[in-house]
Amino acid sequence: MPLTNESSDAELVVALRAGDNRAFTQVYRKGYSLVEALITRNGGISDDAQDVFQEVLFIVVKRLREPGFSLSCALNTYLYAVARNIWRDRLRAKKHNVEFKDTLHDFEDPTESETNAKRLFEQRHSTVKTLLEQLSEKCREIIMAFYYEKKSMRDISEATGLAEDGVRVQKHRCMSYLKTKMEAHPDFTNLKNNEQ
Repeated sequence: MPLTNESSDAELVVALRAGDNRAFTQVYRKGYSLVEALITRNGGISDDAQDVFQEVLFIVVKRLREPGFSLSCALNTYLYAVARNIWRDRLRAKKHNVEFKDTLHDFEDPTESETNAKRLFEQRHSTVKTLLEQLSEKCREIIMAFYYEKKSMRDISEATGLAEDGVRVQKHRCMSYLKTKMEAHPDFTNLKNNEQ
């Protein structure tokens, strides 16, 4: 069934599992403002929200594709819960003593003022995806495992056959290379200029 602007959560879940880009756009439109409100009310900034939302999408799609997994709440509620856990973990890692303020109940629908943030997020996501695809298979595997799947160095070492120290060195080299490619990419410069 083709997606519409008013697609149900069930339809979006099916489309997300299939990797339909229109589903990602709709999920962004419906859920990004909720996540941004959560992050900015709890010590973060817009850049943090974009980073967290990208991680949320990755985790949610990964879970949706697990055999036997079924969504038992509204999709936005699930997105919010995942974002909340990610941001709490980041605050704890930074040892920030921030009183966590939930925003789910006082959330309002996105306004037109967020259109630019949405466009920038989509462009950034597309640029990062393109640059990741240009990395070697080993680099992609390590970066995805560490940053997106939150695997330990030991787990990555076992999966790749590299020693833990080798994984650390490789991760550092891969990220340095990725950052260099990002900073040299014309889209990156345009995005930074548009955010200012």
